[in-house]
Amino acid sequence: MALEKGEKIGALNNERHERDHKLLKQFEEAKIQEMQNIKDSRAKIEGEFKSMGDLQELIKEAERYRDEIEDAHVRLQVLSIDIRRMEDGT
Repeated sequence: MALEKGEKIGALNNERHERDHKLLKQFEEAKIQEMQNIKDSRAKIEGEFKSMGDLQELIKEAERYRDEIEDAHVRLQVLSIDIRRMEDGT
């Protein structure tokens, strides 16, 4: 009786293991395919982005303006400090 139960439990465990292994393999293959699709999409978008010359120029222009604004802000702070120092000195 105990031997028969052990064989049944062993068969069920083997069946469960095979089922789980099959499902995990399917899941892994699906995730690999999904990752490949993401990589392909990113490469395509990057190529399209780099081919837009006018957009690249606008981005460079915006960066240049941002740098100029930051420089002007720093100069304004320095001049404000100088003015405050002169006011305190008089």
